[in-house]
Amino acid sequence: MADVTVKVRCIEARNLMKADLIGKSDPYVSVRLVAFGMYNTRSYYGERKTQTIKNTLSPRWNEEFLLKVQHPEKDALELRVFDWNALSDPTLLGRLEIPVASLPLGRPVEEWKALSNPGKSRRGGFGDIHVVITYNNPRAVPPQGAYPPQGYPPQGYPPQGYGYAPQGYPPQGYPPQGYPPQGYPPQGYPPQGYPPQGYPPQGMPPQGQPGAPRPGAPGAPGAPHPGAPGAPGAPAPGAYPPQGYPPQGYPPQGYPPQGYPPQGQPGAPQPGAPQPGAPQPSAPGAPGAYPPQGYPPQGQPGAPQPSAPGAPGAYPPQGQPPQGQPPQGLPPQGQPPQGQPQGQRPLN
Repeated sequence: MADVTVKVRCIEARNLMKADLIGKSDPYVSVRLVAFGMYNTRSYYGERKTQTIKNTLSPRWNEEFLLKVQHPEKDALELRVFDWNALSDPTLLGRLEIPVASLPLGRPVEEWKALSNPGKSRRGGFGDIHVVITYNNPRAVPPQGAYPPQGYPPQGYPPQGYGYAPQGYPPQGYPPQGYPPQGYPPQGYPPQGYPPQGYPPQGMPPQGQPGAPRPGAPGAPGAPHPGAPGAPGAPAPGAYPPQGYPPQGYPPQGYPPQGYPPQGQPGAPQPGAPQPGAPQPSAPGAPGAYPPQGYPPQGQPGAPQPSAPGAPGAYPPQGQPPQGQPPQGLPPQGQPPQGQPQGQRPLN
């Protein structure tokens, strides 16, 4: 797996503090990484140092170091500027600490950074250091919304000689000079006062001609929509049927016209003829006809015959012989009584 690295280039410093009794200072830079543990304990690793520049407060080193980062999420980069002493420990002139996670990914950052010296004070500060820092982390995921991604577009793209648009496009002299021609459109076009005031003239088209709306008619300018609140004949809220409905003069007089439909034509009803679907006074179901005439219908199963005993209107009543027949139990005229041979006269 690729390493996470921080590349530090220490270029120069300025306005450093004077630390020697005789002369100025002999500065050098210590570069290292700080690891933070539990309870904010600190440990250091990967220290690198520049050369010492003698007797100056504005040294120039121009040295570069590559440090491997163990914990990029919580480690920090520390730069310290010291005054070198031959017979004693070096003297701290200023320091700088930068969290690794705060550095931009894959992009070198060059700037002057102010130095600090905890526990001491100095008018004008403790100087500045000029550095270039590049943070590379192949395992890092670009922050959400970072566009374009690192390494895009790839080097050599687009290829040389291929551009947008190709060379020589558009061709020289396009569009041609003098296009559009000067003075186009001509001045004063359209002419002032066009269309003329009062156009179309009032009363156009004249009333009474085909296509001219009648004043107040539906669809005429200013005429309220039929049925709209406030329109003539519009019902009041909650009123049904609306007042003035149907409108006066409806249907118009003389409608339908006399003689319509014409008599004698197929489908035209004859005067006095029963209208289709109208019940007849004597027909079944006519108002006031009870029992309906011809009910029950003759000749249908279950219907009594007029001459059958018990039928409505049958005469003579049930139990009496019809005219021309002897009472029940006597033979008809010209037939012998039961038990006598035919052709013999009964004994007196």
